[in-house]
Amino acid sequence: MLKVTEYLANEPYVVEHVWEIIEVERMNVVIFDREIIRERI
Repeated sequence: MLKVTEYLANEPYVVEHVWEIIEVERMNVVIFDREIIRERI
């Protein structure tokens, strides 16, 4: 299984400093009657 740190080490936008800050937030995603509902935890 690929870890986030391993992925980011090779991700082109990160390597070329297009994305300077990356924030990972935990979310619940629910599909209800074909509508996507997102809620931050």
